[in-house]
Amino acid sequence: MKGVNESKGRALRAVAAAVAGVLSAALIAGCGTPGPDHFYTLAPPALASAAPAAAARYTVSVGPVKLPQSVDRPQLVLRESGSQVKILEQHRWAGPLPEEIARSLAASLARQLPDARITTGGNSVPRAGEMSVRLDIERFEASRDNGVTVQGVWTLRQEGVDPVSRQFTASETAGDGSYDAIVAAYSRALAAVGEAVSAEIRKR
Repeated sequence: MKGVNESKGRALRAVAAAVAGVLSAALIAGCGTPGPDHFYTLAPPALASAAPAAAARYTVSVGPVKLPQSVDRPQLVLRESGSQVKILEQHRWAGPLPEEIARSLAASLARQLPDARITTGGNSVPRAGEMSVRLDIERFEASRDNGVTVQGVWTLRQEGVDPVSRQFTASETAGDGSYDAIVAAYSRALAAVGEAVSAEIRKR
């Protein structure tokens, strides 16, 4: 009986040790698991053309939008001290960044041009009776201390009219430096670009 009891005791101790090992591994894995992802959009809550299609006098198509490869990614990117950048794995754009930028610019145009139908997803060659806006962005940078800077060239095209290209630099402070504040600053910078494009369109 003594041998049987000792065997049972060893078996129970082995089971207990195995359970403890599993629990420890789970605890360690839980501690190392990153927090939930946060998603951000540059577009306003409701994006619609300023004028119904039937009432619009003309159409403006926004796109394409070109970005440096360093920021054309799902994650937000922050510039740190010197030449370092930080890719924020847990803070991501709600959609592809070029599309987010196009929708934000389209929203700005819609506010400025109430008699226009504004669309996104266009190309640099406008269809008949349509204008197109292309953005070639050279800098799309943010830092907690210095806010955001959006720099590049926009090009307005219309069939039968010489294209117009303008360089732009739009900088905005980022309030308390939070990620929400940084995204809001990007939206304001793009709104400023939209105002410049709208001013050119109104000359047509």
